[in-house]
Amino acid sequence: MKQSIQPVQAAGLFLRLLVGRQAELLAELNSTRDHTDGLREPVPEADQPAAAQSSSITQRLSAIESTELGRVNEALKKIRTGTYGVCESCRSSIPLARLKVIPWAERCRDCEAPAPQERLEEAGRV
Repeated sequence: MKQSIQPVQAAGLFLRLLVGRQAELLAELNSTRDHTDGLREPVPEADQPAAAQSSSITQRLSAIESTELGRVNEALKKIRTGTYGVCESCRSSIPLARLKVIPWAERCRDCEAPAPQERLEEAGRV
């Protein structure tokens, strides 16, 4: 059963959480960029496989952090426009318990969870 849309009463709490996470992600991305710059220096041939693997991991982490930063920025914009805490799929309120765990959540748990058929396909059972 879906609940009706209600404005998030504790927007200040979520604003602090989101701004804090935004600062963490920006620091991590800057650190990643500095690390990546260091990997551009010549590497002895024996160390090249490890350097390539490190570079690949760093790039994947950077992409994940960039995606999360985009979601955090979008949540901050929603706080400013008064639409924070509204599921993008069903337009009902996202429960506060979910927002406390994932302040940048875009959807309620029901809409985020894959359908049972999708879970089976992901597990390779269909």
